[in-house]
Amino acid sequence: MGDRNNRNRHLRAGPLMTFRLITPPTARPVQLSDVKAFLRIDSTDDDALLDTLIRGAVQHIDGWRGLLGLALMPQTWEVSLDAFPCRIKLPLGPVLSVTSVQYLDGANVLQTLPVERYQLLPSQEIVPAYGISWPGTLTYPGAVRVQYVAGHENASAVPEALKQLIMLLVAHWYENRLPAVANSVNELPFSLRALVDQYRVVTL
Repeated sequence: MGDRNNRNRHLRAGPLMTFRLITPPTARPVQLSDVKAFLRIDSTDDDALLDTLIRGAVQHIDGWRGLLGLALMPQTWEVSLDAFPCRIKLPLGPVLSVTSVQYLDGANVLQTLPVERYQLLPSQEIVPAYGISWPGTLTYPGAVRVQYVAGHENASAVPEALKQLIMLLVAHWYENRLPAVANSVNELPFSLRALVDQYRVVTL
């Protein structure tokens, strides 16, 4: 919980930035059949429970408030700033694409920046295209808004270690059905904590 709260404090304390989910993921990195095979469960008696645990495990590690601070499957996020910085750092990777870069001009009219006027760097930063400067904006909260798609292209592209983390988390909750276990990473076995620490985004 401490790392998650630190990320939220960093977001609020950052350079006039807000961050929100526009479109949640519609697919999962692992399926019910994967988890049942992992747990060696043949019956369908606990399918509903396992499905709920899978959803909870994905939500527990995925997205801005998740333990890892990254996106698993494709989802659309929006970053809002008061003005254009030199570089717009996009949190919550991997970044698949930039949907739009919009800004309020001096007349308070929302404009969409043409795609040829900016570029996305491998570092997940948006910068002006060569020889181009950012346009002037209204000085107002949310004057610059960037929507982008983050996550892996499909379940096959998600690292196997992250899929294993989800299945281990489901298995842990399945065998230890105590509410407190699902609310604190400190209650997780060492094998799960090691995977979380390996992939967690520490700084943005």
